[in-house]
Amino acid sequence: MTLRNKSISIFTSMALAVSLFAVPTAIAQESVSAQISVIVALAIPGGDKVDPRLSAIESELNNTFRKSSYEQLEEMRFDLASQQIESRPLPGGGELGVQLVGADPGRFTLNVTIISNGTQVLNTNFTIARGGTIIVGGPSYKEGNLVLAIKASGK
Repeated sequence: MTLRNKSISIFTSMALAVSLFAVPTAIAQESVSAQISVIVALAIPGGDKVDPRLSAIESELNNTFRKSSYEQLEEMRFDLASQQIESRPLPGGGELGVQLVGADPGRFTLNVTIISNGTQVLNTNFTIARGGTIIVGGPSYKEGNLVLAIKASGK
């Protein structure tokens, strides 16, 4: 075998090896899924009472917002595949939309939308560490504002 033939043979083998490894990677990315938990709470300014169900995120709430009382209203669960969008009604007639935009090792990227009184008040992407939580202020509700604690986990 000549040097030229060896070079072509090595190049062909390398191209074949790269193509074999590329397919499983693409398939793995398509099978990404996330479990999203959203705690919907009411933040009432000027108080210091915290619903015991919110004890796991109390420090994040207090670090994110001025002194308030917090009452958990509900908890929503979303099981999302890549690019899948789901929405749920919010207290007060609004709507929360969540889309799994992408995933990297250790984190998810979500698009989160909130519609209140027919107006989109939030449309943004968040990158959340797997197992992490972000706190998002929401629209007015009753004597305060909605607060959403969004947690992401999954494969």
